[in-house]
Amino acid sequence: MKAYLNAIANSYGEVLFISRPWVGVVFLGLSFLYPNMALMGLVAVLASYLFARAIGLKKGFLDSGFYTYNPLLVGFAIGRVFELGLLSLFFTLIASVVTFALTIALNHFFTHLFKLPILSLPFVISGSLVFLAARKYSGLFVGYLYPTRTPVWELGLPFWLEGYFKSLGAIFFMPQVMVGMILALTIFLVSRIWFLLSLAGYFSGSLVTGLMTGSMQLSFADYNHFNFILIAMSLGGVFLIPSPKSYLLALVAVAVSTLFVDAVELIWASFGIPAFPLPFVLVTLLFLYILTLLEFPLIPSVIKESPERTLDLHLTQRRRFPNLGPMVELPFSGQWKVWQGFDGPWTHQGIWAQAYDFVVTDSRGETFQGAGDRLTDYYAYKKPVLAPVTGRVVALDQSRPDTPIGSPEPPGSWGNYLVIKTEEGFFVELSHLAQNSIKVKAGDWVMAGYLIAQCGNSGYSPEPHIHLQVQIDANIGSPTRPFCLGNYRTQGTYFHQGRPATGDQLESLIKSRTLTRKTAFSLDRSFTYLAKSRGKSEEVTWVVEMNEDGSSALVSKRGKLYFGKQQNVFFVYSVEGTDPYLKALYQALPRLPLVEGDQLVFEDHLDLEAFFAPLAKGLLLLASSFFGPLAEVKGRYRFDGPGLVKGQVKSGWGGWAMDTYVKLDQQLGFLVIEAGAIRLELIESKLISQKFQTKGS
Repeated sequence: MKAYLNAIANSYGEVLFISRPWVGVVFLGLSFLYPNMALMGLVAVLASYLFARAIGLKKGFLDSGFYTYNPLLVGFAIGRVFELGLLSLFFTLIASVVTFALTIALNHFFTHLFKLPILSLPFVISGSLVFLAARKYSGLFVGYLYPTRTPVWELGLPFWLEGYFKSLGAIFFMPQVMVGMILALTIFLVSRIWFLLSLAGYFSGSLVTGLMTGSMQLSFADYNHFNFILIAMSLGGVFLIPSPKSYLLALVAVAVSTLFVDAVELIWASFGIPAFPLPFVLVTLLFLYILTLLEFPLIPSVIKESPERTLDLHLTQRRRFPNLGPMVELPFSGQWKVWQGFDGPWTHQGIWAQAYDFVVTDSRGETFQGAGDRLTDYYAYKKPVLAPVTGRVVALDQSRPDTPIGSPEPPGSWGNYLVIKTEEGFFVELSHLAQNSIKVKAGDWVMAGYLIAQCGNSGYSPEPHIHLQVQIDANIGSPTRPFCLGNYRTQGTYFHQGRPATGDQLESLIKSRTLTRKTAFSLDRSFTYLAKSRGKSEEVTWVVEMNEDGSSALVSKRGKLYFGKQQNVFFVYSVEGTDPYLKALYQALPRLPLVEGDQLVFEDHLDLEAFFAPLAKGLLLLASSFFGPLAEVKGRYRFDGPGLVKGQVKSGWGGWAMDTYVKLDQQLGFLVIEAGAIRLELIESKLISQKFQTKGS
């Protein structure tokens, strides 16, 4: 029953992009200022919900309220123009089913063809049909859109402020100051960014209209200016990541929409129907379509339940997974030194600027022993060269002799080389290889880490080294493109991906089968823990489930933790809900390198949501949306023995710190998890579907 009530409540919140049940309850309560409207709205939501279940839609599709808020608005519209009765109820049932069907059809069409949201378009279409049909139902038609049967509280506010509150209330067909004030307070509590956008959108649009019409009084008295509020909130805080550029685009869209608001009012009035949120829908879709075509960088990959959370996720993901281009493994084993990196001073210039050269050095930093006048004096010479990627060999040459020290071939000579094309479609070149040392032939499929050649000194090479680059095609000498190296240790710290600098000593790390096995979570496996926090104890159970997009998650009664593996690393991507114990796992181990390495140190960035109190977090993110990131949470972790990881998480704001500890189980999962005052001890893990059980050890 609770799930059904939450789904209904979310329908009300979705009108203002808010998916929080308590917000929906507030909006539902406000609607009862107009009982006809409130009842018709509830009937529309329930009718849509029952119709959805009757045609076989799963309950999960309806939980967010996305599919039912348009029928809700149609119910509100009917309740504001029709008297309550059997015929009006029947008409509401029909209209809500039509609106729900339009929602499903338009959402599929817009998502697959344009990659755009449908917003309130189903309501605009069905609402217009309702008002056109109402011209033939004169026996039921009330005759005015906004009856004044409810109490009106006159607070003596300035006309411009009164206009803002009434326009805000008009979104729910209740253009009253008190209603608008409650809505404004609710928006403020949910998101300060949305609240400021609602103000900026309304006042900028109304000022433009006032200047164009010559009357500020009439402009601020127009309730249809709620369209400005919706445009600003949607573009500035929903479909774009909050930033100065997003805010500017939102205000530009509001200015453009003034033409739409006034034109649509006149056109729709000729048919005897209100404009509804049509200007909001048209302008928002227009701007989003253009920005999508241009691949605008501030379009979020994931839209969270508030602008602050979307911004927090964006900033965290940008730190955790920087866009450094294709990732390739090191083409060697052991320790090698970056002799020349990107934009190197010698040969990595122009179209070949993005490349790496690697050499082997001794404890003195020398690349050779003895006099250094023979190829065999150099530590790198004839060392194994490993495939840095998995793919197909598309080009190679191993016929050129290794040149003596001090007598390289002319500049531009690549010597013996090999080019691999990956499944992702990029090309990796290795050059200056030893003569006749290539172990594969054109057309062969190679796996990352395979032995494919030996290091040599062919071509324009002053001494033996491995040259590595990613290029635009298979031809030798093709222009390079940006890329990054993966899974290496330098200066004691592990990097999942990065671009080491010239002079860095890199160590290739071997994949750990033990750690890989211990993090191989299968579906329907449950983990039961004894959780302790500040003197309280309770048992908690997590179950491994698959999400609709194919990703995996640990799910409890109060939350969900998303996890996965990428290139020899186990990642906790994010945590949703209110489960403090899932959050503790995220804090204690946001990532786990699945590689072998004594005293391995690794770092990660975590989102502000997991650490700061709501008010402090909200203020920091609001300021960050204007001035750039003002705070970050960074964790530094270390393998302190087999299966033991100790760490400390620090905030760059206020000097906050927290110690963490994780002990892996001998078989699977985490035996002990500690984060601050929280401690979890594994009691048992088992496969639910097969009733298989293993005790924690």
